[in-house]
Amino acid sequence: MSARVPMSVLGGFLGAGKTTLLNRILSGSHGVRYAVLVNDFGELAVDGSLVAAHDGETVTFANGCVCCSMGDDLVDTLDRVLAGDRPPEHILVEASGVADPRAIADVATLHPGLSRDLVVVLADVETVRARYEDHRLRETVRRQLASADLLVLNKCDRVTAEEIKESERWAHGHARAPTIRSVDADIPMELLSGARLDLLAPSQAHQSGTEFKSGAHTLLPSATGVGTRLHPRTAARSVDAEHPGRTFVREAPLSPARADDSNREVHNHDSDHTRWFTARFVPCPDPVDPDRLRTALSALMPRVLRAKGFIVSAEGPEHDWMLVQACGRTVDIERRGPAREHSMPAPGLVFVGLDDLPAADELTHAVRRASANSL
Repeated sequence: MSARVPMSVLGGFLGAGKTTLLNRILSGSHGVRYAVLVNDFGELAVDGSLVAAHDGETVTFANGCVCCSMGDDLVDTLDRVLAGDRPPEHILVEASGVADPRAIADVATLHPGLSRDLVVVLADVETVRARYEDHRLRETVRRQLASADLLVLNKCDRVTAEEIKESERWAHGHARAPTIRSVDADIPMELLSGARLDLLAPSQAHQSGTEFKSGAHTLLPSATGVGTRLHPRTAARSVDAEHPGRTFVREAPLSPARADDSNREVHNHDSDHTRWFTARFVPCPDPVDPDRLRTALSALMPRVLRAKGFIVSAEGPEHDWMLVQACGRTVDIERRGPAREHSMPAPGLVFVGLDDLPAADELTHAVRRASANSL
């Protein structure tokens, strides 16, 4: 019988940085043959020069990874990936921004070809506490944080050092998981492998204030000394706003061991917490002025949790494709290259919000005001 393939889940609220991390995985030279399952791999917009083959449902990359469009049935998609000519060494599933990642990870406990690996949850350090304070979002955020085996506090370059520390203290009250900091979801790929590594002996872990070196990583032992066997994931290259380039990890008690995962009951949470969410798609058929669009989206963001999609820029002779991502106080518009050289989804933006999400007419009007035809 062949060895089971480990399956990890990437979770986190809308805009936390999951897609950015997936882009890093699919474009990296990490030496692991990953299969990444997402709802729409077209949104990843990985550089076309890295794509080795495309069959409509699966994109194969030069580094051996594949990215598969996840159908309605997760198990069917997993079966198809495992039955391929070159089975993956590791499977990563991107959970929806409003999903409970633990429920998805537990699918692996019932599949004969899989083993349940870590749930990695990304949290936008700029917005996670405010999301939690909203009664409509609290249960969703709580479940995601509680699901984490590794919590990544992302976007640390957008807040102060004191805000990062406050967010860490707050997170440790909601997630019993090792916590690391990152910028642009820039974490080493070994954090997503299935191997374990002995990092600290119990006697060392009680030496308060002492830092221990493990390769390129600096470890800050927990006050309790528990969790002396850590996944390499917890030794992440992270960003300390006070000391750029410093690598460290703040260790928290590990989640319970899963030696008997095959006997665990799959979580079957109700989906009542998703009733608050609304999504609207606004087509953008005309070239758009990026600066005007950024202004328009910034004005909408208090009532929009997340906006994402592609536009064609009105700037320059090439009419470049632009990837648009907006969340919290930040609107990013990134050039993806000449439109004529890339096959992208239909230009348009998806807006996600709650019961106060602007109506379709208001969203459409805001986008059209940024189009070249309105200049």
